[in-house]
Amino acid sequence: MKYFKTKHERNSARITALLMLILILLFFVIGPPYLDPPTEYGVAVNFGTTDFGSGNVQPLKPIRSEPKKINKIPQETPTESKPEESIADKVED
Repeated sequence: MKYFKTKHERNSARITALLMLILILLFFVIGPPYLDPPTEYGVAVNFGTTDFGSGNVQPLKPIRSEPKKINKIPQETPTESKPEESIADKVED
């Protein structure tokens, strides 16, 4: 039992297999570049499951941060605007 009956079917199968092999090899060689994972933002929370930072040494004074100075933005006083006359009021019949 022959899979390909004519010479053209055999040639087309060979060409197809060769092109697919070339494409697969190109995908491995010229694949997408490796992207670094994005940096993680936020606060690290210690749940007490690691030995890092554990021990009997405690700070003598409580650590307090200095309050940040906030610059107050001066607020503009709202100006009263005179309502404009509508077009219907201007047109007199």
